[in-house]
Amino acid sequence: MKKLTFKDYVLQPEKYNLLDVRTHLERNNFHIGGIHIPLNELPNRLSEIPTNKPILVYCNTGLRSARAIEYLKTKNLKVNIIKLKNGLSESTLI
Repeated sequence: MKKLTFKDYVLQPEKYNLLDVRTHLERNNFHIGGIHIPLNELPNRLSEIPTNKPILVYCNTGLRSARAIEYLKTKNLKVNIIKLKNGLSESTLI
């Protein structure tokens, strides 16, 4: 599974489509942008995911994003899917 640190993401954010797989409450409290599809809604909302650039999937710690990526891989999307290493917990280091 490809991973990208938050520090590397902020150097070139325009290169990625963000996918936030956290809950609505978590999203309302803080986010770094992108499309919001909670992990449990992902199967019903696949068509909403843009595939014109690599997708950077994030959550708080990286666990749900890893599960989301495993699911997305089974759908054979024609795009690179990358995990935000350590989730948003690392974003507070900047």
